[in-house]
Amino acid sequence: MTINKKILIGVMHTTREPWLSIATHGQLEHWNFQSEKNFEVIYFFSRTSKFASKLNTYIENLRFRKGRKASYFISYILMAVCMPFRLYKPIAYSVNESESKIPALSLKINIPELESTMRWKKIAFLNYFLEKTESDYVIMITSSSIVNLRVVTEIINELDKTRSMVYAGPLNKAYDCDFVSGSFTIINRLAAKLLIDNLRLMPVHVNDDVAFGTAFKNLGIPILDIKNLNINSLTQLENLLTAEINQIPHFRLKSGSIDNRQDILIMNQLTHRLGFSSKA
Repeated sequence: MTINKKILIGVMHTTREPWLSIATHGQLEHWNFQSEKNFEVIYFFSRTSKFASKLNTYIENLRFRKGRKASYFISYILMAVCMPFRLYKPIAYSVNESESKIPALSLKINIPELESTMRWKKIAFLNYFLEKTESDYVIMITSSSIVNLRVVTEIINELDKTRSMVYAGPLNKAYDCDFVSGSFTIINRLAAKLLIDNLRLMPVHVNDDVAFGTAFKNLGIPILDIKNLNINSLTQLENLLTAEINQIPHFRLKSGSIDNRQDILIMNQLTHRLGFSSKA
């Protein structure tokens, strides 16, 4: 008989809209109706403000929308500013709902909420996973995610038979490495410990998921590609067969503009289709 491994699910949370409403009114319910009971969910977030939000928009526009020269410019700036903190491990500490704004176990990391600081946000959570829990695996997702833990548990049970180090999720390619999407990353305890012990291998001027991929490449840990599904409309969901949906481990909702997201509606429908609701 296979004994299911303990899984810690970390949801990259923010107290800003529309992500807060998506997590509270879309994602939160589906945890209660999972058939597997070998998991714990923690929402982790960092310090946000209007200034941080504006700064983040400015940095990411330079990095991705203003051409190669602007991208190089902001990369060098980030490298200079962040390099002294390369080995820094922030502390994740428990907070109540008045701070997290969500009725769930929550951790706060006292750093600014920026795309360029996400590396440290995840490091803090991985350190918490290693030092404060007995879980065997950690899964990091976004608040726009729905997870089919039955399928995920089956995948992890198979991985555990053949791999001592696990770094898995949807495969992506950067200019000098392959990496796992930051929206769905599976890491086991041994791989997490190796990463935390080698933070110097994680570049500070690239996105967090690319930084993870670079470090694991240098550590010689191969990626296991696990397919997920991005759903961008209710129509797309309605056109999927239930048998197909039931075999997918992770769904990422990416619908509409930031001011008109349809994620909550799609999440509720998807939760019902998967049998994760009391109405199903």
